[in-house]
Amino acid sequence: MEIKQLSFRLDGVFLPRLEEKNKPIYFAEVQFQNDARFYSRFFSQIFLYLDKTDLENDWRGVVIYPRHQVGRI
Repeated sequence: MEIKQLSFRLDGVFLPRLEEKNKPIYFAEVQFQNDARFYSRFFSQIFLYLDKTDLENDWRGVVIYPRHQVGRI
């Protein structure tokens, strides 16, 4: 079985300078609608990005919501 890779787009990827291996990579998403599958998609995008690069930095995921209620599942 073969699964074609879907297109993923992150709202923001903030990379430290190459010499700053102790600084994390930040992945950012802006989410304005309730979406029960948001977190699975967000983490899939992050892991796909990390799989396709040679970066070994730690990472952080940041989600920006317009109000607290939107982030509840």
